[in-house]
Amino acid sequence: MSKPLLELPTKEVLDMLRRSVKVVVGDVGDPSALKPAVEGCNKIIYCATARSTITGDLLRLDHQGVYNVSKAFQDYNNRLAQLRVGKSIAMQSSNLLNLWMVGKFARELTCRM
Repeated sequence: MSKPLLELPTKEVLDMLRRSVKVVVGDVGDPSALKPAVEGCNKIIYCATARSTITGDLLRLDHQGVYNVSKAFQDYNNRLAQLRVGKSIAMQSSNLLNLWMVGKFARELTCRM
C-alpha cells in the first residue's frame, strides 16, 4: 500500500489516486505529522522540494524536511525493533523459568529417593 504525505490535497489530486492509496495530510516541516505517514512503511521516496529559491523554503524542505522524515522513519523502525526484542526476551525468560522449574523439580525428586 502506498501512503503519500500531501500538504494540501485538492479534490482532483485525490480523485487521481488509486483507492489502494492511503493519503496522509501533513507537512514535512512538522515532525508530529510524520508519525502516521511512516507507520507501516518499509521504504520512503522523498519527492518534496522547494519551488522557490528563497533560502528559508530551501532549508525547510530540502534540509529540515529530509531530516524530519528520516528521523520519523528511524524512530518507527526503532520502536519495531524494541517490540521484537521485548517479545524475544519475554519468550526466553519464560523458557528459562520453565527450565529452572523442571531442574528444581528433578533435584527435589532425586533428594527424596
